[in-house]
Amino acid sequence: MLDAIGQDPKLAPAPMLERQANQRSDEWVDRYRAEAPRLGLPT
Repeated sequence: MLDAIGQDPKLAPAPMLERQANQRSDEWVDRYRAEAPRLGLPT
């Protein structure tokens, strides 16, 4: 994108990293961990 407007991409700051999970994902992981041993799934 920066090349297209004549700017040097190496001068741009690195993008900020953001956590991609949300509360729903956290709840799924908790439920999986609770049920996995009973179902013989890896943990």
